[in-house]
Amino acid sequence: MILAATANAAVFTCTDADGHRTFTDLGCPAHTTPAPVPGTVAPSQFMPFTPLDEAESARLAAVDKRLQENARRHRQRQAARRSDRARDEAQRQQRCAVAKQKLRALKQQRRKGYSLKDAAGLDAEDAALTSERAAICR
Repeated sequence: MILAATANAAVFTCTDADGHRTFTDLGCPAHTTPAPVPGTVAPSQFMPFTPLDEAESARLAAVDKRLQENARRHRQRQAARRSDRARDEAQRQQRCAVAKQKLRALKQQRRKGYSLKDAAGLDAEDAALTSERAAICR
């Protein structure tokens, strides 16, 4: 296991002013210059690339257009969801206000008095409105 970790460690090739090369895994000392490792690109260099031809440019433009269209549709769906949530919230608040108003009216009716045969209906209506208020109102 230790050998595998050592094998994966970076090795630096350093050259001093006299041209002597040293190898280290800690980086090159200040008085030496790093020698490029074969097969790697120095950080200051860049890789040349071939310019895009017309077909590739058109394909990239089509991809960009499709991405922009997808983003526009996503924004529209998000706006529609926000609008739906706002509409649902307004309806819920309205239903809550109606349930509370009906409960107040029921309470006033009970205070005014009612017959014994109306008691069961008033109790059922009170229970239904109370459970509706608990489910709708926050």
